[in-house]
Amino acid sequence: MKKALTVLYLLLICVFGSACATGYVVDSSGDQSDVNLNDNKCETYQGTCTLRAAIENANLLDDVSRITFDPTVSHITPNSPLPKLTASNTHIDGDNNVLLDGVDKQTAGLIIHDSKYNIIQGLRIMNFSHGVWIQSVNEEASHNKIGMINSNLGDNTVRNTFLNNNKGIAITGSDAHHNTIAGNRIGTWGNNNTTGNGWGIRIYGGAHHNLIGSLTYDGLNNGGNLISANDFAAIEIKGSYDNHISGNRIGTNGFGDSPLPNNTGIYLTSGAENNYIGYNPDGEGYPNVISGHTGAGIDFENANHNFVAGNFIGTDINGTDPIPNHWGITIASGSSFNTIGTNGDGINDQNEGNIISGNDDYGLWIRSNTSIKNVIAGNYIGTNFDGSAAMGNLAGIVSSGDLNLIGTNSDGISDNFEGNIISGNNGVGVFLNAFGNRVSGNIIEASWLALVDSIEYGLVIS
Repeated sequence: MKKALTVLYLLLICVFGSACATGYVVDSSGDQSDVNLNDNKCETYQGTCTLRAAIENANLLDDVSRITFDPTVSHITPNSPLPKLTASNTHIDGDNNVLLDGVDKQTAGLIIHDSKYNIIQGLRIMNFSHGVWIQSVNEEASHNKIGMINSNLGDNTVRNTFLNNNKGIAITGSDAHHNTIAGNRIGTWGNNNTTGNGWGIRIYGGAHHNLIGSLTYDGLNNGGNLISANDFAAIEIKGSYDNHISGNRIGTNGFGDSPLPNNTGIYLTSGAENNYIGYNPDGEGYPNVISGHTGAGIDFENANHNFVAGNFIGTDINGTDPIPNHWGITIASGSSFNTIGTNGDGINDQNEGNIISGNDDYGLWIRSNTSIKNVIAGNYIGTNFDGSAAMGNLAGIVSSGDLNLIGTNSDGISDNFEGNIISGNNGVGVFLNAFGNRVSGNIIEASWLALVDSIEYGLVIS
């Protein structure tokens, strides 16, 4: 056991440092292959080391490798797909100085294929079908890190920037797990400059237990991603489970105080289950800002048992000013057993409510009678972060779904945190066009902390 721990410790030193890594310095922006892979040198027929040759050598070595770039190398345009990273423990560090340019979006940029513990940092990646693609096909693709690792917090040189790719980052395959995407700019250079991707991040094909962002902080300098100005969804999770989206700014600028819209913020679909947005049920995680979208901030479609807790949906990072989505949250057909707000389990319940306010249309819309047994609890819907001022949606909650719970389940555990504050909206507070729903323990159109009421109707049942 002691020997195993020693080996693991040495491996961690190699992965997260350079003490025992084989180093390759890319000194040419060319695209030639290595001339002789048997000589243990990164060298093309021109006597230079290209990124292609460095990856070839790292794959052959199949050990701990570190690829860095000479300061004179700033723009690399591959003429054909780069080799997939098939060896584990390869660290590519562009030092925020290297643009990897696919030109026509026909091929993927960097593919991590059936390998583990790779790190990609400090690159600007543009014009590929996939900027970075973590794929599990026959073996694990796990514990890879795209962007910051914990020791990098505050270091802007390690973030990646993904622009004008069909997909900024993709994670696919049933054995793609425990990968981390942290501290990256996806769709924008920064506060106002945008060259969006089609999708920011896509997780599909059964990928699981991946982390988008940081569990302990928010913002670019602390491991949260800035995912804005993309054409479709900032993040799509399709047929995948137990992934965690935490501490990101989605649809806003880097400060979280003005819009840089994606079409949709987060799209959960096709059997996406047990994914966490904000806090997870154990209280781990950090709020996301999910605002400014031309569609929904969060959209569920055939997605079940997901947990959305502690986020700012339609407001700025402080929950004091509106940055409207069109809809805050939409729950479409076949989406059931999802929890929006507190789950009332006695763990972190006081922090799990979302601020769902300032949106142009409905704050929360359950669109189908096949979306059942969802729980909406402990949220501020139509107010600022503490209910002291109105920040109305067009309507608070509109539901055509059956058997849903809005408010407390009255089981004696955290009931005082389970009621929603639904006030300050411009139209109806709660509109139900369904059967078997329970509305319990909420404050609907009340003068909550001297709030000036603006709801036309509190509760309407049609």
